[in-house]
Amino acid sequence: MSLRNVLKMYGEMTVKDASGAAVRWFYDYARDEPVKECEFTPERRKASAIAHFEEFAEQERAIVESHEF
Repeated sequence: MSLRNVLKMYGEMTVKDASGAAVRWFYDYARDEPVKECEFTPERRKASAIAHFEEFAEQERAIVESHEF
């Protein structure tokens, strides 16, 4: 499984690079790509969180609309 797929499922993770240094990665749901913590600005985090929750809301609407009450 690729780093991209793991991050998309879990949102963030810390890995070690070739030199053994820990690098924290996040998934940017707004841009649909992995990003290092040092590049993940507060504005970008906010946009990513909004996109992530909009995705959940869209899935929930689809489930509700597919059932008859």
